[in-house]
Amino acid sequence: QPANTQESSEASIDFSLREQATGPVFQTGEEGYQVIPRAYAVLEEVSNNPASTTVGSEANRLYGNYGPYQIFVVLDADIAASAESVFWAGIEERYRVALNINHDQPVIMTGQIVAHMLDPSSSRAIADAYGLTVEAEFRDISRVFFGTQSGQNVIEMTELLNADIAVGLAEIDIIEEFYEPF
Repeated sequence: QPANTQESSEASIDFSLREQATGPVFQTGEEGYQVIPRAYAVLEEVSNNPASTTVGSEANRLYGNYGPYQIFVVLDADIAASAESVFWAGIEERYRVALNINHDQPVIMTGQIVAHMLDPSSSRAIADAYGLTVEAEFRDISRVFFGTQSGQNVIEMTELLNADIAVGLAEIDIIEEFYEPF
C-alpha cells in the first residue's frame, strides 16, 4: 500500500494499477512483474507539484507516494508513455513502473541491469558490446550493475545479456521496498 495516496479534487483516478499493467512481463528472482506503460515515477524532491503535473502535452495525475518516489499515471488516452527504461523530461528524471503480479504492488524500474558475471574481468567488454555503462562493479562477488541508455529496452537488453556466455544471470534492477529516510 502507498504511504499516503493523494487525489486531486478535479479528477480522480478511477482505475487500478492492475488494470493499467498491460506492458511486457518479466521476472526478477522468484517474482513476476508487468510493466505499466502509462505510469512513471519521480523522486519527490524534483517534483514541483505534489497533486498533478503537466509535462509537454501529457496530463498526469499523482497515483501515490512510495517512500521518496511519487508515481504518476498519464491520463490522456491517446498518449502512451515512452518504452524507454529511463526517460527524461526537462530536469525531471522519470523511472518506469511495473506491477508485482503476485502482490499487486508497484515497483520502480531503475533502468539498470544486475548481472552475475562468469568472468568478472569481462564487464567492460560486455558494456561496450551492448552499449551499456558500468554503474557499479563488485568483482569480489562477480556482480555488475549495467546502466541502460535512453531508448534502450531494458527487458530486451536483459534477455541479450542472459544469452551471452560471459554472463551467468542478468536481472532487471527494481526498487520494491520503499522506506522514508530518517
